[in-house]
Amino acid sequence: MMKNKLKLILVSLVLFFGKGAQSQQLESYLRIAEENNPDLRASYNEFEATLERNPQVSSLPDPTLTASAFGGMETLMGTEQANIQLMQMFPWFGTLRAKAQTADLMAGAKYQE
Repeated sequence: MMKNKLKLILVSLVLFFGKGAQSQQLESYLRIAEENNPDLRASYNEFEATLERNPQVSSLPDPTLTASAFGGMETLMGTEQANIQLMQMFPWFGTLRAKAQTADLMAGAKYQE
């Protein structure tokens, strides 16, 4: 009777501790598989690329510089020698914020994918 209880305890201890060692080894194999999976790496790189779109879409467009030279052209304002213009386009109120939020949502969708 005592031997049966001792055997039962030993078998349950071996099964309990053996299962824990197996799961740790399986977790390490899964982590290695994640790190070396090319499809998973490609998906993560796409996610990081969508994160980089936010600063691009939420910035102002580039300014435009125009320079013109005339040979003493007569206009209503007088004689013009040169003309220099600097223009900056400004989007409507809230447009940049909406574009940034859209880029963030797209990045979140890529992460979930």
